Amino acid sequence: MEDIKMAWLEEEVQILRRDNTAGKKKRTHDEVVDDSAPPTKHSSIIVDIRPIKPSIYEGKLMNSLKEDIRQCELAFCIRGEECVKDVDKMLYVAQFLDVEPAKAFEHLESVNSQDKTSWQEYKMFLKDLAQDPVTRASTMVEWYNTACQWPSQTVTQFVNYLDEIESEMSPYSELQRHRHLLAKLLL
Repeated sequence: MEDIKMAWLEEEVQILRRDNTAGKKKRTHDEVVDDSAPPTKHSSIIVDIRPIKPSIYEGKLMNSLKEDIRQCELAFCIRGEECVKDVDKMLYVAQFLDVEPAKAFEHLESVNSQDKTSWQEYKMFLKDLAQDPVTRASTMVEWYNTACQWPSQTVTQFVNYLDEIESEMSPYSELQRHRHLLAKLLL
């Protein structure tokens, strides 16, 4: 038995050496990865990561929408090559829509032509389901205009809060963003 294990280990070492000299390394016993390929945005040496499935999206709350989008984008990174195209992303996330948002998405797809909706358009579609775009824009402007740093809030927390609000608004220039931040900080 020990001879068989030793022979198997020696064979694995030879395979690893051969693959390593050929620009490949072995991650697991079954998967060989080409090192000459450019790394992806989130390259990982862990092969067995499974994405967390987002909850069923009902199209009602902005906070749950943000969390669901974050989970989906993490799933796209983990799934890698399976979710490169927008069509693949749509197929993945469509299974987590509740009945009413699913019907609205089917209507969007019929208007845009089947499989033509981009991931960015889809995210905007979900935001529009959760809150009317005009109401959302005016709410964001109001929040932005009244935003100020709380006494117990760190600068980083406040900057993150402003960034989140600004992401929902028409873009400001960097100079405008800098001036607004300085005007709103507690000094």
